Amino acid sequence: MAEAPIVEAPIAPVAATPANTSRPTSPSPARVKPPPVVASAPLPVPAAPTLPSALVTAQLVESARQGALNAAEVSTLEGVPLTSDEYSRSRALLVQNAEKRGDTDSALRYLDQLFKLDENRYNPVYLSRASVHLVNKQRYAEALTKANEAERYWSRIPADQMDRTQTDIYASQASAALGLFYANPDDAALLDRSIRAWERYRQHAAARGDSTRVAKADAEISRLRDMQARME
Repeated sequence: MAEAPIVEAPIAPVAATPANTSRPTSPSPARVKPPPVVASAPLPVPAAPTLPSALVTAQLVESARQGALNAAEVSTLEGVPLTSDEYSRSRALLVQNAEKRGDTDSALRYLDQLFKLDENRYNPVYLSRASVHLVNKQRYAEALTKANEAERYWSRIPADQMDRTQTDIYASQASAALGLFYANPDDAALLDRSIRAWERYRQHAAARGDSTRVAKADAEISRLRDMQARME
């Protein structure tokens, strides 16, 4: 599998601590945190089980893509029952609409609803998207768990979604590990974990000839290695 990216903010070196004085503290996670992770593409929406769809119309699909669902349309999609063949489709559209509006809380809520179906519980595309939003909510431990689960089931990623999903997985792993490190600056293993995620991200980008992402990974790896050196 390919490799993942990481995000970081510089951390000041710790000066020698004179006797009987308190040791300088590392930046608190409230003030220092990884930059947000940006999903590489809109969440894919399952195809309609029958055409035309009786519940999820073409108009709803287009409105969701634009983040333009009105209250009545949201209510219509939320009303699709768990037992319906259109359930996953309805929730994926609601996620799309929420993401387009920048509503992370709603996107996570609809992703949680997707996970109610056994067929979605270990879907790496949905798991990786949840990890992206959890990172951006600073729920780093949960984000890392979701990203790791997505990586575990990578063989289930559809071929046309492999690149973007792996990119999201590695970016989330890198950022989540770094966020945990900022909250626990004595745990050097977390910083190393973030670096290794960026290295996987870089490898994945290089295999696809994506020089922009390779350069991004190189910059992050260099910064984090510098942080490591200052901790030694």
